[in-house]
Amino acid sequence: MKDEQNTYDSLEKVHAELKLNKGNFLLIDGLIYHRDKILNEPVIQLVLPRCRIDKVMKLAHESVFGGHMGVKKTKERIKHNFFWPNMSGKIAEFVQTCKGCQLRKPEKIGDRAPITPIVRPELPFEIVNIDVIGPIQPPSGRGHKYVL
Repeated sequence: MKDEQNTYDSLEKVHAELKLNKGNFLLIDGLIYHRDKILNEPVIQLVLPRCRIDKVMKLAHESVFGGHMGVKKTKERIKHNFFWPNMSGKIAEFVQTCKGCQLRKPEKIGDRAPITPIVRPELPFEIVNIDVIGPIQPPSGRGHKYVL
């Protein structure tokens, strides 16, 4: 892990901030960690190189314990232990493009008519509204298929 943290370009800014003692990064036993607070409790997160990010996201989202949760819960699960630059964006992209989630997600049907304001008439019966439904199966005894 130490070698991966030192060789991957994705952590150049992290190394720069660490050398300048800026940001919330610290070095423990040769590994880079990030300091953060979750629910006002301090946490130390291992900084992941790019080569490990997909594996961690897959385990947090797709494993038996992951349960294909949404972006927010997947991020909460990961951020207790890990950190990487643009973490929120990567997790959102991963979850939104998850094939399993796409197959199971209920289809949204845009069958609602937009709400439009109704003009208030000034005189009685100036405007008349009616509803028609149908065709209805089976038709009535007289063969009617619509209700007014």
